[in-house]
Amino acid sequence: MNSSAPAGLFATIPDPDHLGFWQDRKLSPVAVVRFLRFTKADVARIALVSRASVRFDHKIPANVLERLAQIAVLCGRIAGHFDGDASKTLVWFMTGNPLLGDMSPRDMILRGRYEALRRFVMQALERDAAEQLAGSSGLGDNDPGTAPGDLPPLILAHQAAISALCLRYGVRQLALSGARAGLVGSGEDSGEDSGDIELVVEFGPPGEPSVARQYGDFKRGLGQLLGRSIDLLELSAMQDCRLKRHIQRTRLRIYATAA
Repeated sequence: MNSSAPAGLFATIPDPDHLGFWQDRKLSPVAVVRFLRFTKADVARIALVSRASVRFDHKIPANVLERLAQIAVLCGRIAGHFDGDASKTLVWFMTGNPLLGDMSPRDMILRGRYEALRRFVMQALERDAAEQLAGSSGLGDNDPGTAPGDLPPLILAHQAAISALCLRYGVRQLALSGARAGLVGSGEDSGEDSGDIELVVEFGPPGEPSVARQYGDFKRGLGQLLGRSIDLLELSAMQDCRLKRHIQRTRLRIYATAA
């Protein structure tokens, strides 16, 4: 194996099989369904097939088998994080999570948001792995020149909720403009400056009906969360200039996807 490959590149397939989903390297669809307490109607909804066509024997529809295999792999990754504890894994899937907009992972799957959940999980696992590696070297997992302590208290206090908003609106990267980071206080109780917060964003494909809606709703959500006016910059929309290059050099990362 190429030792220069990113640490998370081969982490998408769990090993070992903590939850007993794979028998002789072959998926047991029933085991996945029982573990997450799916009904046939749930499976039909997840796989986009009719309920009448759902079955789990050798004639299982290809769409159903493929989707359940994807879910099985994700369950295995979470079980690995919990050291193979099936009970903790099940509770995680069934419990509302603030980083997922207070939805449970199971509900995200049922609502057709499996891919968003998978990306979020892989990102979190890669961050955990990076933090463990950095523990012995004293290095953090933020961008060069950016450490958690560099972010203002107001941002740090709401970072989990900001991440949930980023996930909801398909944000790839969100950063605080380094030039104005010192103007962001810790909130109303701090007595510090309460001016605009300048943030730099990069969106993925719009999850809303339009790019404008994606931008507007995300900006509005940030403003409501932080209680401040938000100046939201998209670097991709800016022409190359000294200001753009300065922002790129000095921004402080708040959120970034793994891909």
